[in-house]
Amino acid sequence: MSALRNDIAAYDRARSKLEAKHPGQWAVFHAGRFVGVYPDFQAAASDALELFGEGPYLIRQIGVESIQLSSTLVFKPAHAHSAGRL
Repeated sequence: MSALRNDIAAYDRARSKLEAKHPGQWAVFHAGRFVGVYPDFQAAASDALELFGEGPYLIRQIGVESIQLSSTLVFKPAHAHSAGRL
């Protein structure tokens, strides 16, 4: 959980600049470092998953109050489902 705290702290340090330049977009932080800004959650999550696997990493919508999700929640892009399986 310490890694995620580092990502949250990094977001908090960058918050004012991100809110000024990218309101409503999605930021990704990993290992206490800024990774990038994305137009939507799907793009942010897909890139984070490709770059860092299952994490941990922080994906946060810029300028929006944060919410807490269950640690059992795992993001899986829609295109990652196997063909022919339901």
